[in-house]
Amino acid sequence: MLLERDTSLASAAAEAPLRIASSLSILEADRGLTRAIVVARLPRLAARDAARGLVALAAVTVVAEMDGQVLEHARQIFPVEPVRSLDALHLATALLFRQELGEMTFASCDRRIRENAAALGFPLLPP
Repeated sequence: MLLERDTSLASAAAEAPLRIASSLSILEADRGLTRAIVVARLPRLAARDAARGLVALAAVTVVAEMDGQVLEHARQIFPVEPVRSLDALHLATALLFRQELGEMTFASCDRRIRENAAALGFPLLPP
């Protein structure tokens, strides 16, 4: 559920030595979970398990807060435009962390954000 039912991405994330996500990613997962509960797409017990999974994932993830530097980077023109605002924030966060840490892999199942991440030189998960 938290990874849109993509087990290959979940497996890869579990094996990664370091996981980085923007606070926006955690918020989006939480809101998706709430939405699934409200529209009765997810039974209460499954929702409780998913919520625990989100807490566990966040506990072993470096969570990057949105700050002025991220917002400034998100204003740039990306290789594959148009880019939605939230996607620009994810990409900007990844670019800033890559400047600090060097080579890193970008994990997403969203086609539009994957196109930009690939064009920016990120290896992708799932492949």
